Amino acid sequence: MNVSYIGKQSIKCEMCSKPSPQAYKYDATMLKRLFKEAEELFEDSIICEKCAQRESGKKRWPTIRRNKI
Repeated sequence: MNVSYIGKQSIKCEMCSKPSPQAYKYDATMLKRLFKEAEELFEDSIICEKCAQRESGKKRWPTIRRNKI
């Protein structure tokens, strides 16, 4: 799973640069494993709910949405 819920925080999304009251963590380890030559380009980021939904996919979104692990 590459997206997880952090909690209710006022953040600025690192993907779309918009403010958001909900914070999600985007884990880039899968991308790092796939593209070893560009490993330093991918880093974990804090993203908004809209970007988290897009990155997780429609089928997995109900299990991720505001669900702390």
